[in-house]
Amino acid sequence: FGHNDGSPDKADRYTPPADYRRNLARFVAEARARQANPVLMTPVVRRRFDQAGGFCDTHGEYPDLVRAVAAELEVPLIDMHRASERVLRDHGAERSRGLFLHLAPGENANYPAGLQDDTHFSSAGAELMAALVVQGIRDAVPALAAHLVPAAER
Repeated sequence: FGHNDGSPDKADRYTPPADYRRNLARFVAEARARQANPVLMTPVVRRRFDQAGGFCDTHGEYPDLVRAVAAELEVPLIDMHRASERVLRDHGAERSRGLFLHLAPGENANYPAGLQDDTHFSSAGAELMAALVVQGIRDAVPALAAHLVPAAER
């Protein structure tokens, strides 16, 4: 949640912050009503850097709303926003391109003209984000972590 909700220019997806928070709380309540154990996760960051190479967040207040609902309702939280931001800052503006769908013309048949997508991950970026989720599960939901299958066994 959060990637598309915070885009006011996309009326089909936009959710105002107050509604977003209410929806998260409702999802938690509905999951618990069915004896499920909800886990909240903040959105991953987009790749945005300023002219000087400094990282720029694009999600505004939405990650903090997830954190607030998790704290208020005592729900485990996997903070992918902070974890993915650390990765992008460590990689920097240029090296982080490899984590996203940056394709040269002719490189991929699905995108013959190429693609410069700073929201969706490449295979390498997706694997890295998945590893962050696994670590987040280990940290925030140890009971669930016991059910993770090591990559070597898949």
